[in-house]
Amino acid sequence: EVIFQSEGLLLPWVRSWEESIDPLFRGSELGMKHNDLYHAAMCLTTICPMLLYTKPLGYAVDKLEFIVSTQTQFPGHSVHTRFTKPFLQQALNLLGREENVTDLNGEAMQEEDFLGATL
Repeated sequence: EVIFQSEGLLLPWVRSWEESIDPLFRGSELGMKHNDLYHAAMCLTTICPMLLYTKPLGYAVDKLEFIVSTQTQFPGHSVHTRFTKPFLQQALNLLGREENVTDLNGEAMQEEDFLGATL
């Protein structure tokens, strides 16, 4: 919880987002180790925009795929994957894996399903 609060919410205001990525991954590992799945998932969720906007796309896709697959194992995972899957799909679109880069339809998610579950 402390790592999520400091690295995910406070420190990104005063330093580069990129500097919080590794500590947040460590926070997710600690959360899983100590059965604090909520904060583990929140650490992973917070990393998504940081990866997409600070890292090369290939690296970001690898890490985003790891995040989504990890969160999918958590009970009640849809709360978190509703946030993380769009980032993964955006990265896949930017890499040219989908025909229309503006639609969030493809390998990671279907926009219509996402919107139906959210509304």
